[in-house]
Amino acid sequence: MSEQTYVNVTGNKAEISFGEKWTGLNLRIKTNSKVVQRVEVKAGEESFEATGSGEGNNMILQRKFDSLQKAVATFTYESDGSFKPSKLRSGGPYDIGTYRLLVVVAENGDDADFNDIVFEFSGHGQK
Repeated sequence: MSEQTYVNVTGNKAEISFGEKWTGLNLRIKTNSKVVQRVEVKAGEESFEATGSGEGNNMILQRKFDSLQKAVATFTYESDGSFKPSKLRSGGPYDIGTYRLLVVVAENGDDADFNDIVFEFSGHGQK
């Protein structure tokens, strides 16, 4: 039996396991807030950060991966000169044929729409 893909959210950290083989993985991080948002990501052996602000799904990072087993993302927002933890929700994985989508969204508390950060992995599963 193969492992399942899952997202485990603890506080402002999301751990993602790509249990079943995903190919052609794309990571997109978008903002929908005037407040500065930050996402620190460890994807496999790579670590990187995306920081930005702006409304209307403002793209602050787009990255491609040939394959990936695990990723961990920590979400914060700037408030009074320091970064505070965001509140998270997750959805997926969703399958449409072999296309897969997994989403984590963050809220900084200035409203209640849970779209201040949209963190999205998409790719294809095995046929």
